[in-house]
Amino acid sequence: MYLLLTYFVLSKQSIHALLHKTWHKLFQVIQSIKILLELSLSNKHFTDLMNNLDLKQTTLSNHLSKLKEYGMVYTLKRGGTLEVRLNREVLHQYLCDELFNPKKFNVESFNLESA
Repeated sequence: MYLLLTYFVLSKQSIHALLHKTWHKLFQVIQSIKILLELSLSNKHFTDLMNNLDLKQTTLSNHLSKLKEYGMVYTLKRGGTLEVRLNREVLHQYLCDELFNPKKFNVESFNLESA
């Protein structure tokens, strides 16, 4: 009985940790999408983007570094300010490849850990 109870508690904790990690990843993806949508309207100064999305400087920096790593955005220094721009060519290529070629993306084999 004790072993079963211990297993149940550990399983519950494991499930809770997995759910927390999953929600955290989902929230990060949503934040990145919000950044991309904001930039789709026009190029933005870093501080304007930060204020428009109500993000802390470090949070926005982390999201932008990931988006830059994937080639989706790039930054330019202009007169002491940082301007953030959408890399429309890369996004167009990525979206066309992924959305219009469903054979490449297999939902059953999608791994949340690697996203």
